Amino acid sequence: MTNPLYGQQGASQVFAPQKGADAAAVQLLDDGLKHFSIVVARTFGKDFSQKAGAGAAGGLGFGAMAFLGAVVRFGASTIMELVGFEEVVKDVDLVITGEGKLDGQTSRGKLVGAVCEKANAAGVPVVAICGDVEATQAEVLALGLKQAIGMRLPGEPLANSIARTTIALEDSAYNLLKTMQL
Repeated sequence: MTNPLYGQQGASQVFAPQKGADAAAVQLLDDGLKHFSIVVARTFGKDFSQKAGAGAAGGLGFGAMAFLGAVVRFGASTIMELVGFEEVVKDVDLVITGEGKLDGQTSRGKLVGAVCEKANAAGVPVVAICGDVEATQAEVLALGLKQAIGMRLPGEPLANSIARTTIALEDSAYNLLKTMQL
């Protein structure tokens, strides 16, 4: 993820609500991360708080850069390099990808966004099968997806959705391929 440590796109603002934090907790966490980054910058003479990836994994990126001298490499790019994605994608007609929740964060360094970028550059269409789709149709198309399929039924409790993941994935893949007439 490309998120900074704190601020509107920071670790607390973006990720804490997903974990159940209310607005007051999010603000408290964000203020704490900002204060922590000021202390670290004053102590070590370098401010890593607004670097891309500083907010990843709740601020682990920041800690690794500040305390371990780490250089952030984005997971999506690294995984794609390791599997030779750019070479493999040249020999396929369709890429099917997915993630737990397709939303506004997907384009900010998540694997689906990177897959779309590389596959589209090779002229290969991409579809996503996801646990849930919160992205608008415009966001789906902007990512470079031809289609995004959510497996979670409207209003369905998350626990129920998780319990039927296997059958939902099978059904989604079958319906996708059927509609594409493959």
